[in-house]
Amino acid sequence: SFMKVETETGSIYEIDDTRKRIRRISGTTVPTPRQGEDGQWKDFHSILNNEDNSMYIVWKVDYVDEKPIFRATLTSRIIKILS
Repeated sequence: SFMKVETETGSIYEIDDTRKRIRRISGTTVPTPRQGEDGQWKDFHSILNNEDNSMYIVWKVDYVDEKPIFRATLTSRIIKILS
């Protein structure tokens, strides 16, 4: 299932929960390296909704020398669910 959300800073994200991937469609600032370029799908492990209604995106786990490397991104507050 797909969902689009808008954050307080003007970023719009599309979430594909079935395939566990997310992409930032547009934003007012440059995306973080972990998010990748606008429109680029990135695999995630989980998305947690924080108390302030921001998204805590835990990216797909990478392995270096057989050790898991966990990376995450914290978005600004979600202000609108678009679909």
